[in-house]
Amino acid sequence: MPGVRIQSIRKPDPKLLEFLSRYDPPVRELMLAVRRIVLRELPSVSETVNDVGYTITNGFTFSGRVKEMFCYVVAYKSYVNVGFARGAELPDPDRRLKGSGKLHRHLRIETQADLNDPALPRFIHLAADRAEFGAGPVRLKPTVVVKGFAGPKRGATKRPRLRVRPE
Repeated sequence: MPGVRIQSIRKPDPKLLEFLSRYDPPVRELMLAVRRIVLRELPSVSETVNDVGYTITNGFTFSGRVKEMFCYVVAYKSYVNVGFARGAELPDPDRRLKGSGKLHRHLRIETQADLNDPALPRFIHLAADRAEFGAGPVRLKPTVVVKGFAGPKRGATKRPRLRVRPE
C-alpha cells in the first residue's frame, strides 16, 4: 500500500532463544510474542536478556541500563508475567495488575488469547511514559544486553567448577 510503512521487528538475540530452549514451546511462544508487542509499540527501546538460573527475563529500557527498566517479561513453567517496575503508580481502575509490593505489578499471560487484551499495550505505554532516566546519555540506537547465569540451572545436572590455580 502506498504511504504505509511496515516496520519489521528486530530478531531476538540468539542468547534469548538459547535461554528459552529449556521451556516448553507454549511458554517460549508467549515470551517471544510479548517481546514482539513491546517492540511493535516502542521500537526504539533497548533490551536486557537475563538468565538468573531459575527463570529468564527480557527487560525493556530506553537507556540500556538494567536499573532503568520500565517493563519486563518473566518466564515461568506454564505462563509468563509482564511486569512493570513502577506498576503500583499506574492508573488501574479495573485492578488488572497483580502484585502487592511497594512498586512492581504484573499482568499474567497464560494463553495466546491473553496477548490480544487491549490492557497489555496500554500498560506498556503507561509504564514507558513514567520511565526514569538516570545519569548518562540515553541510547539512540536500541541495544541488547545479555547476562547469563553461571550456576546450575533448575533441573540441570551439576557441572564441575573450574578452579584457577595461582602460577
